[in-house]
Amino acid sequence: MPEEHVRYLIAPIKIALDESGNSGQNLMVAEEPLLTLSSVLFSDDQIATAEEHFSRIKAAEWKFSQFRRNATNLNLFMSFAELGFVNGDAVRVHIAHKKYFAVTKLVDLIYEPIARSDGHDLYEQGAALAIANLLVTTLPVYLGDSGFTDFLTSFVDIVRKPEEETAKRFFDETVKAHKALEHGGFNQPFNILDTALMGAHDPEFWLQYVSDTELDPLVPSYFTTIDFWGQKLQTDFVVVSDESKALAKHLETIRLLSNPDIQSRRLPSVGGGYAQFPYRAVNVSGAE
Repeated sequence: MPEEHVRYLIAPIKIALDESGNSGQNLMVAEEPLLTLSSVLFSDDQIATAEEHFSRIKAAEWKFSQFRRNATNLNLFMSFAELGFVNGDAVRVHIAHKKYFAVTKLVDLIYEPIARSDGHDLYEQGAALAIANLLVTTLPVYLGDSGFTDFLTSFVDIVRKPEEETAKRFFDETVKAHKALEHGGFNQPFNILDTALMGAHDPEFWLQYVSDTELDPLVPSYFTTIDFWGQKLQTDFVVVSDESKALAKHLETIRLLSNPDIQSRRLPSVGGGYAQFPYRAVNVSGAE
């Protein structure tokens, strides 16, 4: 019997995933600053209990907006949340702040390759994360919220649509932000946007590393969530999700990282902790 079939027989556990606030690679939607990816681990009996609990609501898919607009339905939701199996062991919510995600991508795509060309590894001791944190806490102070948003928007635009117009806008906004930091005295021993300015001068250098799902926070959210459940359960499981074009493009990578024949490794993870390989997801249904 093939290894994949054996894994299905050993581990019929299912993890259901769904997201909200998904705007794809458009990270600068003011009305949706967060992407959340929720995941649940319920037994078949618990799923049947949930279906019976919400049976009075006639809809193809239960969405919170249906509960929020109706007091009776909201009470129904609250009473379901009070059931004993709705707890931290069965529910996981991954939250991605889109502006912060854009800043980390600025570091990944511009700061990291320029540093690497000089022989430095920004990931080795957490320097990439430190730079992202410095930028996201400093730039709004010196640029103001609108200036910070304009700078980030110009970066997001050039990544999503690299062309002469977006390249010029990114260069202009980077120069403006760089001057604002210097005017504020943030130029000793160096201006923290020096590297970004280098990237704005020569965007072709780093745009070569951009993928067509580069700025979609749903993709790393899936990877992080799959890794979380694998470490928590320490056994194989199946992921059940809605269709996602972005996820479908990375499905083969998830399969490769879930191959039980690859070397078992623990690697440092962004924000602390570690990622454990191989993943324990034997399949991701709904992604294709």
